[in-house]
Amino acid sequence: MTKKGKECYGLRKELPEPVFGQIKHVRGFDHFLLRGLDQVNSEWKVICTGHNLLKLIQSFWSRVIRPGNTRLSDGILSPL
Repeated sequence: MTKKGKECYGLRKELPEPVFGQIKHVRGFDHFLLRGLDQVNSEWKVICTGHNLLKLIQSFWSRVIRPGNTRLSDGILSPL
């Protein structure tokens, strides 16, 4: 394997592999419910969309709600 190939292979641990681990172990996804390549592709897109939405929501709430910041303004949480 070339030096560049080893560098690219090493990035697998940082980029895609953790996502598959989170989807499998944290979200509990261990098999597809549908059959056929088109249906499996669609199911995978739904799983990935849900994973990404949860990451966005967690990121949003971690910025909006901080310890001691529970102020409500017109029904909307407003950051300090």
